[in-house]
Formats: sequence, C-alpha cells, structure tokens
Amino acid sequence: MKTRSRRAGSHLMLYGIGSLTKQLATVVMLPIYTYYLGPADYGALEIVNLLVSSVALIAGMNLGEGLFRYYHEREEKGGGRKTVATALVMAFTLNLLGALVLSALSPILAGQFLSNTQLWYLVSIAAVTLTTEACVSIVTCHMRAEGDAWKYFWTGIARLSLHVAFNVLFLVHFELGLVGVFLGSLASSAIVAIGVLPYTIKRAGLSLSGVSARLLFAFGGPLILANVAQFYLGAIDRFFLEHFRDLASVGIYALAARLAQSFLVLIYEPFELIWDPEKYRIWQTTGDRQPFQRVFRLLTSLLVVFGTGVSVLAPEIFALLASKPFAAASSVAPVLIAAAVCTALSRFARFGSLAEGKTSNVYKAATISALAMTLLLFALTPRFGPMGAAVAVLSAAAIRVLVEDRLARRLVNLALPWRDFLLIASVGAAVVVVCLQLGPVSVLHALIKLSVLAALAAGIWWSPYLGHGERQLALTIVRMRRLDQPL
Repeated sequence: MKTRSRRAGSHLMLYGIGSLTKQLATVVMLPIYTYYLGPADYGALEIVNLLVSSVALIAGMNLGEGLFRYYHEREEKGGGRKTVATALVMAFTLNLLGALVLSALSPILAGQFLSNTQLWYLVSIAAVTLTTEACVSIVTCHMRAEGDAWKYFWTGIARLSLHVAFNVLFLVHFELGLVGVFLGSLASSAIVAIGVLPYTIKRAGLSLSGVSARLLFAFGGPLILANVAQFYLGAIDRFFLEHFRDLASVGIYALAARLAQSFLVLIYEPFELIWDPEKYRIWQTTGDRQPFQRVFRLLTSLLVVFGTGVSVLAPEIFALLASKPFAAASSVAPVLIAAAVCTALSRFARFGSLAEGKTSNVYKAATISALAMTLLLFALTPRFGPMGAAVAVLSAAAIRVLVEDRLARRLVNLALPWRDFLLIASVGAAVVVVCLQLGPVSVLHALIKLSVLAALAAGIWWSPYLGHGERQLALTIVRMRRLDQPL
C-alpha cells in the first residue's frame, strides 16, 4: 500500500508537469516574443493560432474524451486497444482534411482577419501542425489511459525543449519574425509526433474498427457543435477587438488571456489529467456523489487561492515577462482569470451530462453562453476596448456554469456546494480589488500582496468550507490513486 501510494503521488506530479510543459513553452517564450514582436505582430500571431484552433476543435471531435469514455469499458471485452487505434486513424484523417481546407482558404482568411492577403503563408504553415498535434494528442491520451505517467512526462519535456529551441533558432538567430514562430512550432510538433507514434502503434496497431468508430462518432459527434460554440466563446472576443479597435489591442488582450490560460493549465489541467479517466470509474463502481463533493471543495479552494494570487501579482508578472507596450494587460488579466475559473467549473459540473451520454447538453450550454457573449461584446467592446471584451467573456463564462450545472443535475445530481463556493470566491474578489489599489510595481507592494495571499490561503484552509475530511484528503491526495478510497 505504501509503495502504491508513493507511485500514485509521483504519477500526479508527473502528469502535472507533463501537462504544464506545453503552456510553459509559451510562458518561457513570452519575453522573447514581446521583445522581437510588437503588439500588432503578437495580435497577428494570436489570430492565426485561433484560426487553426477553430479547425482543430471541429476535426478533433473530442476523440480524447471518447477514448477515456470507452477504453476501460471495452478493454475488459478486448476492444480497448481497437478504440485507441481507431481514434488515432480518425484523428489523423480528420485533421489532415482540416489542414487541406485551411490551406486552400488561407489567402481569403489572411485578407479577412489579418488585413493582408500576402500573409497567407502564415496560415498555411500553421495549418500543417493540425495533423502532427492530433497524433500527439491521441498518443498522450493513450498514455494517460494506461497510466504510463513517465512516458507522458518525457513527452512533455521533449515538446517544451524542442519548442523553445526551434523558436529561438528561427526567431532570434535567423530573425525570421512571425514566420520563425510558426516554423519553430511546426518543427517541434513534427519531431515529437514522430517520436511518440511508435508507443501507440506498437501497443494498439493502426486499424479502423467499425464498432469503435461508431461509438466515438456517437459520443463526439454532438460535441462538434459544442466545440464550434467553444471556439466562438474563446476566440470571438479577439475578432471583435480587431474589428472595433486594432491588432495592437488584440496583442495586449491576448497577453492577458495567455496569463489566464496559463493559470488554468497550471491549476486545473493537472487535476483534470487524473480526474478524466477516474471520474467514470468512481461513478460506475460506487455511484456515490460524496467523492465528487469533496473533490469539488478542494478544487475550488485551489482555484480561488491561486486565481486571486495570479490576479493581484499580474502587474509584477508582466513587468518581469513583457516589455512596456504590453503593460496595459495587467488591468485586464484579473477579469479573464475569473473567467478561467468559471471555465474550469463548467468542465467539472458537466459530468452528469457526459456520464449519461447526453453530450448535446454541452452544446446547449455553450450556445446559450455564446449568444449572451455576442450581445455583450457588441455593447461593451466598441466603448471599453479590451476591458469591455473581458467583462463580456466573464459574464458568458458564468452563464455557462449555471446552464451546465442545471442540465447535468437533471441526469446526475451531485449536489455540489455552490453557495459555499460563492462565499469564498467573493472574499477572493475583494482581495483582488484591494491589492490592485496599492499602486506601481515595487518590492514592498509585492511583499504586502504575498502576505495577504498567505492569510487568504490560511483562512480558507481552516474555514468551515473545508472540513476535516477535505483537509485529510488534501494532505494525502498525492499518495493516493483512487479518490474514492476511504481515508
């Protein structure tokens, strides 16, 4: 038991680091990007990446989530590996088609969204990464399904190292500007894909199972519309800013959004890497909602503490990582970090819909929040610019949490303690408002902020929100693999 606990604890750390590396690559490159690229160039980089991401969301069909949903269930019947092989073939084929379409439309897209048809080649280069990233995504999901944390960890380290090395080579050494950024991303992604594909091909082969394909399509098909809505929610704010303001505004806003995304990846996604395959097993074997409630309290405590911390330290973070033209991003970041918290909560709350196969609920929630955000963007962006867009995003994210939870509770009522969460979230918001009034960046102000954050963390830890069971779980979680085991 002790050996298994240590192994599980190391797995949690390895998954966390492996997940963090992809986002960390962007964070490591931020000082270089903001030095060699101005706000307008950074805005163009963001727009092209969003165009590629829009196609990836549709072509991806949530095959990774489908793999988790059916892998263990079918593995018992000898079909788990067929599910993996089918997911890999589908991911490569669908994303190859997406890349071809994107490349064919690149002149039109460059003219429409970059105001320069001559930049079509940026879209085409970025489109090629669709196929390589799709393969890497399925292989890493396979590693997670089999619990191969070390392979996942080293894949992340390789991706980070290669991404930084090639970006520095093309952007700094050869001074290729935006082209260098996209060439670096393509080169690193292709090498990682070539390196990890043998892992899945050796274990699962390359085949297309009709049964597995139907299951994956049935599960992921309805999520295509949800993914379209998700892209709209995550990208339309940049396009509104580009239309009503300029690419420089997009660049400043994108930097703030990058910090919010980094927070989400650092705090929520390592947890999700463990939770995604575990949540189905817990519910199928126990049908008990108590583990979900306890995990929810711990997760939301972390989100509030670290979300508050990143928000109040945003000015110091941008002063360290970015050049002066990007300083305005620090005022937008706290709003987008709050939206990131809502995003994490909606992904947790939708479990009932996923467990019962009602993936259309995810689309419904995304559509409602997308409509709300559109109206708010039209009302706020022309007048308030990046801050108006951020408020619209936060409002839409909050609406989505409400809808996701309501729809999921009709199928599986986990009775999550939302009222208690809102109380500690309000305390965190008050801390952000007060700390941001301290004035210019300085060592003294940073120390004051850190002291307040320490008090907040201690207050939540000893508050009634976290009972004895939750505190015990927090102390032992890194040594446990199964969240429903008795403490």
